[in-house]
Amino acid sequence: STSRREALAARLVHRLLYLLPLLLVASGYLLSTADGRAVDVFGWFSVPASVHGLERQEDIAGDIHFALAMLLLAVSTVHALAALRHHVVLKDATLRRMSTARSKI
Repeated sequence: STSRREALAARLVHRLLYLLPLLLVASGYLLSTADGRAVDVFGWFSVPASVHGLERQEDIAGDIHFALAMLLLAVSTVHALAALRHHVVLKDATLRRMSTARSKI
C-alpha cells in the first residue's frame, strides 16, 4: 500500500545501506595506507598497501571517508524514521513482518 515514490525511495535507501559500508572500507583502506604501511586486521593478518604515495591521498581519502560516514548516518536515520512512521503513523505490519522474516533466518 505504498506509493511508487515511496517504493523507489525504499529501494534506494536499502541499496545505500549495503553500498556505503563497502565504500567506507575502501576509503578507510586508502586513508590508512597513504603512508605505505600495511593495515593490521585485529592481529590476524595484514593487508599490504597497494595504492600509496599519491599526491594528497590521505587528505582526499579522509574527506571522502568522513562524507561517506555522515551519509551513512543520515541514511540510517531516515531508514529508522521510516520504520517508525510505518509502525506509529501508518499502523501497518511492516515492522512485525520484518521481525518475523528475521526470526526465520
